[in-house]
Order: sequence, then structure tokens, then C-alpha cells
Amino acid sequence: MTNSSKGNGFGVDFDTYWKEILDLIEPATRFFLPALHQQVDWSIDYISLEQELRNLYERKKKGRVKRTDKLFRFKLLNGEDHYLLFHLEIEAYPTALFPERMFEYFIRHRFKYSNTPITMLAIFVGKKPVEALDAYSFDCFGTECTFKYNTFSVATQPEMELLQSDNPFALVILANLYVIQSKGDIELRIRLKRKLLKHIASSNFSSEIVRNIFNFAVHFITLPPEEEKIIAHFMNKQAQAQPQAKKLTSAQKAESDRKNLLDAYYLAMFGKTQEDIMADIQKGKAIQEERAIIQAEKATIQAEKATIQAEKATIQEEMATIQEEKATIQEKMATIQAERRKMIVYLYSIPHLSAEEIAKVLGIDLAYVESVLADLPPENSER
Repeated sequence: MTNSSKGNGFGVDFDTYWKEILDLIEPATRFFLPALHQQVDWSIDYISLEQELRNLYERKKKGRVKRTDKLFRFKLLNGEDHYLLFHLEIEAYPTALFPERMFEYFIRHRFKYSNTPITMLAIFVGKKPVEALDAYSFDCFGTECTFKYNTFSVATQPEMELLQSDNPFALVILANLYVIQSKGDIELRIRLKRKLLKHIASSNFSSEIVRNIFNFAVHFITLPPEEEKIIAHFMNKQAQAQPQAKKLTSAQKAESDRKNLLDAYYLAMFGKTQEDIMADIQKGKAIQEERAIIQAEKATIQAEKATIQAEKATIQEEMATIQEEKATIQEKMATIQAERRKMIVYLYSIPHLSAEEIAKVLGIDLAYVESVLADLPPENSER
């Protein structure tokens, strides 16, 4: 397996985003391994064994390529522990030695975890359909072994089935499939990315799952910076269509979710919400100048940068004002404390009230009164 993103289109980071999205372990298990999914007790939290996995496969040999794996431990419905290893294979053309490597991983796990059952799944995310790489066997004069494991090849998945699936993880596979299909073709990738983001926005999955998959798709289906502006324009058009959709469907929650998705896109790509960016535009420019942003004109980009700098300056001024107000409040508090201490000393020295009486009269804590009186010089503390 290789960790390089070269040759996959526009610098797609398979390792990082696949490892993150596999944390959606429940829909992922249901998608890849439905029989195992039915046996897992999902009422008990699973455990991700990231550090243990690194120790398990650690080798002293330098130059070892980076591994992309996820290891989880579940409780089954029968109470037994069970391990699940996802191995992500990014090589476009896995070699015949791959099954032997999978067998090695299996042996290491068996030794490490005292023969606790493990299910292994190799996910081939490259462009070439992978066949006959799901087993390792050898026969040496009567000593025989056959080891089989689960495999999944993204390149062979039908697009329509993924779009129609009721499992949200199908959209993760679809994002990977679109990257494969649009390698080197910017126009096609733009169309596919818009198509997938629109599909995600209209899905009925939970908000948390939708946000995770949306974020995955935004980052995974990479485009050059200027082409990302086209996606931003598309998302703006989707947002502008929200009131009409609400009128037609009265689906207030759906509208809110779409807005959250739009904000998620802007935060992911630009670090600001849509409302903040629109506010930047409205401060010095007309709404129509958004077209210039979409068309990636240099003048508009410079105007945006200047606006952001102005906002930073405004924030810094507000922070300074807050600090000044804070200092003023502290001075007032100090004055109040001083006046209160004077009142305590006065009531103790002139009317000769006791500490308990002073606390009651002033409505303050007895311990505070006693601390003030304890600090009095001896000549003032004797009555």
C-alpha cells in the first residue's frame, strides 16, 4: 500500500479522510459486513484501537510505507469480544504479495489478542477492479494453509445502487467512485461533486451523519482552488432556493439542515459561514459582485482579503475595548471592596458590633467579615 496521493486526479488524500470517515463504524459495518452488523451489540460502545494497531504492526525496518488501517473491538450479542480490522489499499495495482501481507496481519493479531476472533476487510479504493486477491494459501509437502478474508473494490460499484442505498456509507463509496471516474477531468469532477453534495443535502439521514459525510465529500473530491469557487456558487444557489422549498414542503427541519450543510461547506473551504461571507460582500460591494468571486477574478479575491483584514482589525479593537471595560469593572470592584472594609471597621470600632452582627447588617458572608477584622492592627481590634 502506498500513502502517496500522486496520480489520483487532483491530490486526493485517501489516507486521512478514509481513516476519519471509518469512525462511522455502525453504518460502515452495516454496509460492508451486514451479517457481522446483526451480531454486534450496538448498545455497548465499541473501542477504536488506534495506538494498539500501530504497536501491532510496528517494524524496525526503515522506509516502511505508511499503513492505513482501523481496528475496532466490539461486544457481540452473545457477550463475546470481536475485533474488526479495516485495511485500506490505495495502490492502483495491488501486487500478488498482498494476500500474504493480509495473512501476516492476521497472524500478528492472533498472537497479540490470544486468538480472539477477528474479521478482516480489505478495501481497494484505486481505479482498477481487483479480483482473486481475497485469499492466501500454500502447500508444502502436506503442510497446507488457506486463509480467506473479505474484500471490497470501490471501482466495481454501480453508481445507481449507491445513490439509491438507504445506508449513508454508500455516499462515502460514491465520493471515492467519483474521484476515480473523474481523474484528470476537471469539468467532470465539478459536475460529479455538485451532484453528490446536492444528493447529500437532500438525504434523510441524521444531521450528525450527514455533516460527517458532507465534510468528507467536500474535502475528498478535490478541485483546484479556482474551480472550488464554482462549487461555492452552486451552494449559494442551493441556499437561495431554500425559502421556496420550505413553502412547497413546509419542511422547516429540512431547511435548517440544508443551511447547516451550507455553513459546513463554507467553514470547510473558507473558514467562515455563509452569513459572514455575505456580510463581507455587503460592507463594500453590491450583491452582484458575488459573480466576480465565482469567476475567480483577482480583484474580487483581493477585496475579500482586505475585508477579512478589516474584520480582524475590528475584532482586535473590540477586544481592546473589552479589556478596558474589564479593567474599569475591576477598579470599581476594588473601590466597592475598600468601602465595604471601611464600613466593617466602622461598625466594629464605633457601634462596637460583633462580627456576626456586622455580617447580618451588611448582608455579607461572616467569614469575610472575620477576615477583615483579623487584618486590623492590635490597637484597632481591641475595644
